[in-house]
Amino acid sequence: MRLYISSPLGAAANLPRTLRRVARLYRKGVLDDSSTVWINSDVRESTFWILSWRPTCIVWIPASTSGTVRLARERIRWAATHKASSSDPDFDIHLDRLPAEQIKHVTVVVDHHHPTDHVQVLDRAAGSAAMVDGFYQGTLASVIDLKNFVAPPPEQRPVITKFAQSLAFVQGTRLLTTGMNRSQISHFEENVESFGIDVSPEFLTVLSDAIDTFDSGAGVLIERLGRSNQLAGSI
Repeated sequence: MRLYISSPLGAAANLPRTLRRVARLYRKGVLDDSSTVWINSDVRESTFWILSWRPTCIVWIPASTSGTVRLARERIRWAATHKASSSDPDFDIHLDRLPAEQIKHVTVVVDHHHPTDHVQVLDRAAGSAAMVDGFYQGTLASVIDLKNFVAPPPEQRPVITKFAQSLAFVQGTRLLTTGMNRSQISHFEENVESFGIDVSPEFLTVLSDAIDTFDSGAGVLIERLGRSNQLAGSI
């Protein structure tokens, strides 16, 4: 996998968080060894660009439950309930805040850990939307229910076109240069490969295994709490 990373001053706070999310997308099959990812670690919003079996701007929603995503032409909202997603959303994201020129180039990743519930999607262009294997491809945007996502087999994934590659590189570079002045942007574009790093499958596997270990340990605590409604004794 190829990573392009800019604004190292923000690395201490934002980069590890984004790398954890990249590792989780890799584990779920959204990303693979041939993917490219663009990360600006100074951008506070939970966004980054990817080129995998499709090019898109990832918007990450760390959620307490599966909830409901509402897609509109210039806006994406999420809340724990259907009603709140319209009137009082926990996340209210406008296109002009995202490093994407069109909402259709955005993928919302809802990161919840509810064992049985699925993310609900309301697409303004289509009404209620049915997710398949934890994925919805709308005309306005896409949604991934990370808990329930199952990646399509390689033979069913679309072929990456030259346009898709160009779109991802242009928009990814736009994200990386956010906050830079004209001189800095010029320098960055002339030396963009010096901001890139190749990450081996072995390293990505180490990150994924570490996440699995943490999730398993947390699951033990949650299961015990669910059985006894208290954390009695020791583990």
